[in-house]
Amino acid sequence: MEIHIGVKNEKMRRTRITYYVEACIQFLESENISLTEEQKLRLEENLIISAENESLAFGDECIPNPADTELEHLRRKIKQDKEDEEKRRMKEARIIGRALGVKEHNLNDVYVTSEGVFLGGGRTIQLA
Repeated sequence: MEIHIGVKNEKMRRTRITYYVEACIQFLESENISLTEEQKLRLEENLIISAENESLAFGDECIPNPADTELEHLRRKIKQDKEDEEKRRMKEARIIGRALGVKEHNLNDVYVTSEGVFLGGGRTIQLA
């Protein structure tokens, strides 16, 4: 039997639906229940409709996946923490740079690490 599926979704969706249509038909045939071509087509159409409505039936489209929600929250938090850390580092570097007499246009090149305060921009010089 040739199956023509009118699903507008991706190829995998068609493959899965085709699999279930063929499985149902094979089961019916193994039970000596024969279907006309029209009945096979209606069975196929019903399985297609069921597959298209699966996410609605189980709430997949309505209820966000908690794991996905948490992952997205953590990604935003990590990004914000990195931005906050960079702002804090720049603020500290400017304060220390000014205290050490670094010229205003060089303040972006001041780096604070656990090993000291450095002035970059070509050659690195340890300030403190």
